[in-house]
Amino acid sequence: MTARRGYPAVDRFRVAAALLVVCIHTAPLASFSAAADFALKTLARLAVPFFFTATGFFLLGELVRPGLRPRTLSPGVRRFLKKTGVLYAACTVLYLPVTLYAGNFPVENVLGELVRDAVLDGTFYHLWYLPAALLGVLVVCGLLRFLRPGAAAGVCGALYLAGLLGDSWYGLAKQLPALLAGFPARRRPRACLAGLGCSLALLFAEAFGLRALGWPRHDSMYLALVPCACFLFLCLLVPRGGDAPFLREFSMLVYVLHPMAIVGVRGAARVLHAREWLVENSLAHFAAVAAASCAAAWLLARLSQRRRWDGRSGTAPKPDLRRARAWAEVDLEAVARNAGALQGCMPAGCR
Repeated sequence: MTARRGYPAVDRFRVAAALLVVCIHTAPLASFSAAADFALKTLARLAVPFFFTATGFFLLGELVRPGLRPRTLSPGVRRFLKKTGVLYAACTVLYLPVTLYAGNFPVENVLGELVRDAVLDGTFYHLWYLPAALLGVLVVCGLLRFLRPGAAAGVCGALYLAGLLGDSWYGLAKQLPALLAGFPARRRPRACLAGLGCSLALLFAEAFGLRALGWPRHDSMYLALVPCACFLFLCLLVPRGGDAPFLREFSMLVYVLHPMAIVGVRGAARVLHAREWLVENSLAHFAAVAAASCAAAWLLARLSQRRRWDGRSGTAPKPDLRRARAWAEVDLEAVARNAGALQGCMPAGCR
């Protein structure tokens, strides 16, 4: 066992997932091919389920601990809620000027709209993930406290199906108004890759099929996204190695800052009279936004890392091993052999 070994592929893919979110919001191929851009956006829809899966995986041991009193949250869950809540509040303040400039601040039923945005929709269009993560963890904690894991998974599956009817399967919901009233223990890389390939094929078939029917009200939720996210995450769990906290912080900053980069690129295009290249050319627009987002995220992540640096001694501070990811590998067959050997040494009639 080691306290510093983690899942480097997961941390690296966080950066790719953040850039996939930028793809969704900039439509890189829209000026070249609507079908190709839709295919890219369909693939990019894996990003947010991946983030949710990573959150659930690393909080799994904290969601329910033996001995916790009802309605009591474990320390790890409380840390997650506090950290995410503080990040959400800071992002809300950061994007408040943009919200006011765009005229998106509610003027009627102000209190109700603000509460709905803060709790459900997000205070800016990409920030919905943060309240969703907060609510999701609380809901799962409640379900696992009073239900067995299988029953809790069934409830979560039913909630996801209900969400589908308001999203990509909305056409079915309109036609049928009545509808409106866990990871495997062993991870085999080839099986995971095969599962990922099959589920991706199902995802594209589902997305293009629903698009041909004209059913989607939006295209952020699909049935095949669930197995896609599961198999993708299982593939990423196979490589083991060192932790990558910088990449986790960098990817979150890319996610948070990219709408500000979109505003900056559009403003620069107006000043430089380069709208044709920086805005109307979708691929160049994506590249400019991604580059600006990554540059700002890298700078802020480095500054944050330097702030944690112990300047007096010139050495990095010791890691807090209480919060580090730990892992243990147990060979159950070896345990059984050991038990058999011990039993063979016991006198007859001794249990």
